[in-house]
Amino acid sequence: MSRTDDQVTIGSRTKLIGISDAWSSGRLSRKIDKKIKDIGKLGLLGTLRKYFRDHIFSHKIMVMMERDLSLEPEIFKKEYKRKVFWRNGFLTGIENMHHFDEHFYSKKKEYLKLFQQNAECAVSYKDDVLIGFIWYVKGKYHDPLINHTFYLKDDEIFQLAGYLAPEYRRSWMVLDGMRYTHRHYEKEGYRRVIVVVDSAFETNLRLHFKLGFLERGTLIHSKKLLFRKWSWSEDYAGPRFDQFRAKPHSASSAAAPAP
Repeated sequence: MSRTDDQVTIGSRTKLIGISDAWSSGRLSRKIDKKIKDIGKLGLLGTLRKYFRDHIFSHKIMVMMERDLSLEPEIFKKEYKRKVFWRNGFLTGIENMHHFDEHFYSKKKEYLKLFQQNAECAVSYKDDVLIGFIWYVKGKYHDPLINHTFYLKDDEIFQLAGYLAPEYRRSWMVLDGMRYTHRHYEKEGYRRVIVVVDSAFETNLRLHFKLGFLERGTLIHSKKLLFRKWSWSEDYAGPRFDQFRAKPHSASSAAAPAP
């Protein structure tokens, strides 16, 4: 009988085999390397703070944003030179889970749960190998990371996290894949794409403004204390994060100063 990651047996021999398999496949060694790099990058104190946030207590404030699919941002209208050629599409059905093996094996269980919530996976392939994807959900979605449930209108679709194989992250693949997917959903009759962005990541906020997203007027607060998570929403009026939007260049600002 072939062994799977979900197999549970009694005895230490199976556990040792599991560790050996993980080490030989490189998954365990990559995790150790990542921890060592974190210590080198963040320092010992920074690593301890990260551990505290990840495992003991954290308070995240997520910004809900939306994009009108009928209004394409300028960045979507440009054509970019490709150094790598890929094709876009959708991955449907649990029977296609093996497509994640090449670059995203460690997260297959997480992706299986998304498929079970009827999520749709927009993907990019190079030579029939899955190298990038973004998840989308319709109707109702419960996010276990922040323990919050989102209820969408019939003309809205929720955009989740996207991932890209490391060697392709300097390409235009994410932008091209998002443009392909947003145009697809607009043709299906959807009017808005909804995302949530962690307010602590200013670069991510700037990026979503550049992609045509605007504040929806709702914050999601998520707190975690050890193994307990809880969340609540806060509505607000007017922009709170307008400082992260790119300001349009005016003719007067470009003029040379008077002597």
